[in-house]
Amino acid sequence: MKKVLIITYSQDNECIDMVSNEIKNKGGTAVRFNTDTFPGESKLALSNTDGNWKNILQTNNAEFLIDEFESIWYRRLRIAENLKGKVEKKYIGPSVEESRRTFFGMLNSLDVFHMDDFHKIRKSEVKQLQLKLAEQYGLKTPKTLITNNPDEVRKFYTNCKNGIISKMQASFAIYENDEENVVFTNELKESDLKNLEDLIYCPMQFQEKID
Repeated sequence: MKKVLIITYSQDNECIDMVSNEIKNKGGTAVRFNTDTFPGESKLALSNTDGNWKNILQTNNAEFLIDEFESIWYRRLRIAENLKGKVEKKYIGPSVEESRRTFFGMLNSLDVFHMDDFHKIRKSEVKQLQLKLAEQYGLKTPKTLITNNPDEVRKFYTNCKNGIISKMQASFAIYENDEENVVFTNELKESDLKNLEDLIYCPMQFQEKID
């Protein structure tokens, strides 16, 4: 029976259940690894005996030999998000770092199909690289500015006759009162240029508007 390990987190949307049910309908088994519960509720044990590695995932429901899985769906990662209030603040940083190294040690040791490979995902997320490759292959790209400098944004606005749009470099949502608010691409109006001072705390990507 085919086994699929789904790397996600507890508050991910309904797509996880939809995909898991479809895998089940096709005769396979999907196991959900909510990474926000690791370390803590979820536990990993990676052991090496005489050159043979053994990777075990233990959740609050069951224990799984990860080496038996035939594919991995790398959906979303939220390692150690549940540590707040459980561990002293001064220890959270080291715990997160060691947990990430443990997790990626497990992930990279599995010679199975990955959708998608973590390193390829990280590389493909670099916006500057995306634009550079697009230009190399003959695609036209819009004027682009990535900055946390409000003055540079104002200069950029004056150089784009059709106006500009703003967007984040990463895909994420802001949670408020248990409600998911996705950050979308937005057109930047001239009146918005007066309210950019908080930009210094978080770089954003700006591009000329294409009609």
